[in-house]
Amino acid sequence: MYVLLAIIGAAIGALINACVYSLGEKKSAISPWITASQQTARTWIHRLPVIGWLNRDAEASELGKRFWLRPLFIELTWIIGLPFFYFWIFSDGLTGGVAAPANWHFPWFVGHSILFAFLFVATFIDFDQRIIPDSITLPGTLIALLLAALWPSFRLPQLVPGLVGMKVESVDFADGAALPTWHMGSTGLLIAIAIYLIWIVALLPKYPLTELNCIGLKRVWVSTIRLLQYNGLKVRAKTRRLGWMYLGIGMLGAILIAVAWTWMTPQYWNSLFGAVVGLGLGGISIWLVRIVASHSLGQEAMGFGDVTLMAMIGAFLGWQAALITFAVSPFAALAIVLVCFLITKENELAFGPYLCAGAMITIFWWSSIWPKMLLQFFISPMILLGVLSFSLVLLMVMMLGIRMVKAGASGSHS
Repeated sequence: MYVLLAIIGAAIGALINACVYSLGEKKSAISPWITASQQTARTWIHRLPVIGWLNRDAEASELGKRFWLRPLFIELTWIIGLPFFYFWIFSDGLTGGVAAPANWHFPWFVGHSILFAFLFVATFIDFDQRIIPDSITLPGTLIALLLAALWPSFRLPQLVPGLVGMKVESVDFADGAALPTWHMGSTGLLIAIAIYLIWIVALLPKYPLTELNCIGLKRVWVSTIRLLQYNGLKVRAKTRRLGWMYLGIGMLGAILIAVAWTWMTPQYWNSLFGAVVGLGLGGISIWLVRIVASHSLGQEAMGFGDVTLMAMIGAFLGWQAALITFAVSPFAALAIVLVCFLITKENELAFGPYLCAGAMITIFWWSSIWPKMLLQFFISPMILLGVLSFSLVLLMVMMLGIRMVKAGASGSHS
């Protein structure tokens, strides 16, 4: 089993490398699947995981002396990491050693392995290009919603008192903050569809319009403008097709959510609704950070790709884990970027990798984090809202501190 998982891990690592160097705005000849400009012909050996990277020394003059180290590291990580993760899951690592139902381990293993693969791709593209393409977060979020709808046991677990010791249950929407069960009715359906459609609209291709007759508006972003013609502006056919594809996904998804609400049992609807709310709260939490950070630093602090990335994480892990990830990621990132600035004077921050790291920390330490967070912060909606508000205020203070340090350093150099 572990040998088979290592082989599967090698294939996943190779696929991750292919996506890292093929997606985004810039394609790189480092990928064995992209034609290089140099004359050295690539063979099937170059496309093999691990071995392929060790046989490309001839390309070092063009691609860099150690260009192969990172992709080799990614593949080795998956070769070793996937069997380890399988062992950890089936040894009840996710529940802190408490025995879970036998048929829950495989959904946990598959679902979170898929999430890790998307996080790896997003991390290294963000490091390289400072962007996170929708071609990663859109399919990732749709897969998360599908898993939540068809495989409720894929959700993160929690321990609750049973007749004999502790038993394992899935964390659903109503767990924590003493939330009622109104989401089981038509109100829950309308909210789920609204969150999903807002997410689709946010992903639609946008065009900046500056000539609208709107008093007080200097710039208006119209999500559907690339599907139409406005004031004689012709839109490329490729972009229109992309917009219509997004709208089609939005309409189909809304219909499927309504069908799911009609036919699903409470267990399955709880799982799907929790994923949709995780999508919404995950996205809006980073959107608020984006606004606060941009105003505090006086410049664009992070891209919208970070928002869609966090929405994907929320869809996989649920709204509770999304907020925990939100609490873990920003402060670690700010501490790291402050140290890097003091040492290298580099103030650019690819925030996506730290969101990915926060999600992984949340998963691996879930059995320790969730009981403490549940008792201290998720006990009531008001306490939770207060903690999040305080976090945003503290974030603004930290951002202003970084801005003052940067200004002082710039002044001393001048």
